[in-house]
Amino acid sequence: MAPLAPWFDRIRYAFLIGEASDLFASQLAGKLPFERCGDLQSALAAAHARAQGEASEPAVVLLSPACASWDQWQSYEHRGDAFRVMARALPGAERVGRAA
Repeated sequence: MAPLAPWFDRIRYAFLIGEASDLFASQLAGKLPFERCGDLQSALAAAHARAQGEASEPAVVLLSPACASWDQWQSYEHRGDAFRVMARALPGAERVGRAA
């Protein structure tokens, strides 16, 4: 997490998943707000709910893994594909961006 510290001021909230979430929580404590979500689907649901509550400006939910997630996914491609499918299934998914 230390290499990401210069960008913490650009992050409104972090949703932590996987076996590294306790380590990340200890590194983020007092630096930015976060929630331990367990898995990607729970994290995406929590991020969506928080983004829907942002009245000031549109929120962006970015899948930004800070480490490998072999405890939950076969590969980074599998994780990314799952994120895309889950994001497009959310209410308001017509606003979900498409890859170029």
